[in-house]
Amino acid sequence: METIKTIHIASSAIFLLDYLIKTILLLIGSSALEGYKKVTKVPSMIISTVFLGTGIYLIAKIGMGNIGGWFHLKLTLVIIGIVVGVIAFKKNNKAMAVLSTVLFLYVYGVSETKDAKLGIGKPSTADVVTDTAAANYDILAHGKAVYTTNCLRCHGEDGKAGINGASNLTSSMCENRGLVGIIRNGRNLMPAYKDLLNEQEVLAVAEYVKSLRVHQEEMTSDSTAVDSTK
Repeated sequence: METIKTIHIASSAIFLLDYLIKTILLLIGSSALEGYKKVTKVPSMIISTVFLGTGIYLIAKIGMGNIGGWFHLKLTLVIIGIVVGVIAFKKNNKAMAVLSTVLFLYVYGVSETKDAKLGIGKPSTADVVTDTAAANYDILAHGKAVYTTNCLRCHGEDGKAGINGASNLTSSMCENRGLVGIIRNGRNLMPAYKDLLNEQEVLAVAEYVKSLRVHQEEMTSDSTAVDSTK
């Protein structure tokens, strides 16, 4: 699975680079583009096949229902981009070539951020330590980063949003084993994340989910204590 992901990422980068080069050459002059296409015809076909083949394999393996809306947008734009690109380079249409390339650049950004807004407005997780051997590793910080990326849209920041039928995480009585099982395999409308998150990410987000419940219990206890003094 990881090997296929690596091949897909590498082939998509080369695929995008090929599109960029062809677009630049088309803007310079169609004769330059024709020369490039003759030299790279076979390699381009191989890269395109690998890119599409590995993508289809990953979709089949993970399942469309287990991937966020960002992926459905990505898939739609890839199809549109390919159609527009084929027409553009066949008819030497500069505007369509630029449009196709811009679509693929955007799709690449969506793939990297897993967000239609390219991560704009999302809290940064770049500084989160994910190496468990590091002295400053914080499993709750790691879990919060994973939660923010994958769970926030349905469960909300406090775990109580209930969007798309999501459970109230602050009232869950599941301990580690139960939480890990649900995260890995999904439950009801919640998709399985066993092919999207590694083992440490699953454990970290389980710990963070438990902390949401503890935080809620502490707030309830404090509120009760205040009421009793009145």
